[in-house]
Amino acid sequence: DEECLVSMGKGLPFTELYSGSWTVFAGKSISTRTEELKNDDHPPYPLHSPERNSVATIMVMLASYRDPLCGNTLAEAFGNAKFPDRVRASVAQQNDPLDLDCMQEYCRIDPNCRRDQV
Repeated sequence: DEECLVSMGKGLPFTELYSGSWTVFAGKSISTRTEELKNDDHPPYPLHSPERNSVATIMVMLASYRDPLCGNTLAEAFGNAKFPDRVRASVAQQNDPLDLDCMQEYCRIDPNCRRDQV
């Protein structure tokens, strides 16, 4: 929907993401900030950066509709993570009774599957 688009870059004023909400909507300012934004302004740095929080958790959410590769996706998510102990996964799965179960397939691929993190 074009009314929901916000402008970023292309010589247009910077659009800020501040305190979890957009400050420009449908081309109109909805900011609660009192000072004007400058071209070099930027959104606040993430609170989960390694410098600020060395134990941040990454949440992976999967929607799976009869997906035979769902278990593989979980295996790759944990297998490729720099800090797999900090990854949590949630799977919303909709299958036919004869389809592969995502968790069972993941544990078949990775015998050390992280059941407590899914």
